[in-house]
Amino acid sequence: MSMSPMNQIEKRAAVGIGGVYAVRMLGLFLLFPVFALHSDEFRGATQMLTGVALGIYGLTQALLQVPMGMLSDRFGRKRIIFVGLSLFCAGSLVAAFSETIYGVIVGRALQGTGAVAAALMALAADLSRDEQRARVNAVIGAGIGVAFALALVLGPVFEAWFGLSGIFLVSAALGVAAIAWTLTLVPSAPVARAPALGASLRGAFAEPDLVRLYAGIFALHAVLAANFMILPTVLEPRLQLDAESHWIFYMVLMPLAFVLMSPALAPGLQRHRAKLVFLAAIALATLAQATWYFSVQAPLFIVSIVLFFAAFMYLEASLPTLVSRTCAACERGGALGVFAAAQFLGVFCGAAGAGFVGEQLGEAFVAPLAAVLLLVWLLGAFGMRAPGTGVSHVIHVGSIKDGEAAHLTRRLSRVRGVLEAVVVPEREIACLKVNRAALDTETLAEIAKR
Repeated sequence: MSMSPMNQIEKRAAVGIGGVYAVRMLGLFLLFPVFALHSDEFRGATQMLTGVALGIYGLTQALLQVPMGMLSDRFGRKRIIFVGLSLFCAGSLVAAFSETIYGVIVGRALQGTGAVAAALMALAADLSRDEQRARVNAVIGAGIGVAFALALVLGPVFEAWFGLSGIFLVSAALGVAAIAWTLTLVPSAPVARAPALGASLRGAFAEPDLVRLYAGIFALHAVLAANFMILPTVLEPRLQLDAESHWIFYMVLMPLAFVLMSPALAPGLQRHRAKLVFLAAIALATLAQATWYFSVQAPLFIVSIVLFFAAFMYLEASLPTLVSRTCAACERGGALGVFAAAQFLGVFCGAAGAGFVGEQLGEAFVAPLAAVLLLVWLLGAFGMRAPGTGVSHVIHVGSIKDGEAAHLTRRLSRVRGVLEAVVVPEREIACLKVNRAALDTETLAEIAKR
């Protein structure tokens, strides 16, 4: 596999898209380390409603990621990103001026309607070569990790200064910054558009491995959200840290987790070792999740949390890469839309589920049930195929008469190095999976010029 450096477009894509994603997620994450502790500022708050308010944005994100992803296939990535970020800003303002927990729930739900994750990931895939896509996603994932770390540090600080309503105003300002970043720093890319909104969705469930990846991102983010319903409440008894000092713990935690995660990226980029590293990361997250809540001694508690977040960061960077490699290029928006929907549905189910379990059974049941969810994912992931050598490739084939699509598909499939071929007559393109090292480019060019 080529290990050449990223070109200028790929670098701009990584920094630009990563910046938009990170700034937006910072606005969402600021609430995580403080909301469970201070939600009683809002009238009507209960543990269950606190969990709903924390995670409801994930439900609306989940419902809209697929439509937004398919719309980005049809109308362009940046246009959809702009609309989504505008909705995020509106939701932040609604929550900022709410006095009841129900108003916060409405605002958080509106924040989630700005479902741009699928469009951002699809744009990153559009602007990067397959052999560099893991690196681009790693940069984006690192940006999200930095945003997450900053949110855990800044959330308690901002809450002390401005209260929870002030955090929502900060989120609105960050949304405006993300819009400006999108318009000025993010490259544009032509999209291999599907013929209709449903076309990109058909391929989203075509591969069993795609379904496994959707289940994985659901489990990962459900556990993350569940953890932040209970983690802030145990820091003081375990580490003797009051609420105003939680930022110290997070400031030390996230850099350590990032340092531990980074070496795994190099072997993870090599496809013949990607599955092994991937499974090891899930196993590590499962073990750490089963350990941290019940670790009475502070050193074991800290080590378990650090290992969980190291595994989380690696998996967060790897999963979008695996999805973009598995789906066809012209169906990428739909597949990444389903992926993002599963991710945010996990946030909602994790936060709301932890609130329900904590209220009905007790907080001690939350962490072990989350570990069981990760274990189920690990067992399912063993059935995945190792990422192959096929990469996505789109060619323009011109106007195709009725009945010619099947013949053209057979011709393309017989070309040396072509692993799969799907002709989209309405858009005059063919979406291919190819072995780039063995590809007969001359024959392919001749067919495209027919």
